[in-house]
Amino acid sequence: MALILYMELEFYLPFCHSLKEKRSFVKSLIGKLRNNFNVSVAEIDYLNTWQKSLIGVVSISNSRQILDKLSNKILSYIENYYPGTLVNHYIDIS
Repeated sequence: MALILYMELEFYLPFCHSLKEKRSFVKSLIGKLRNNFNVSVAEIDYLNTWQKSLIGVVSISNSRQILDKLSNKILSYIENYYPGTLVNHYIDIS
């Protein structure tokens, strides 16, 4: 049976002073998550707000353990490379 990992990652970006700066940050983050973790990623909310972003991450597997490890790796990666920017997250595996 296939399981789906769904993550919502909410970011606060006080260093962004325009939508252009925010979109540059978000585009870079999305590319890195896709390349490093082979997941589907998109900005799903706060599209026109320049200091907030909500990123959705999705993956599919037949193993809950693999998806648990993947979600932990993604959170650790973000905390290491983008410290202090992640303000909230939601994880669902079903």
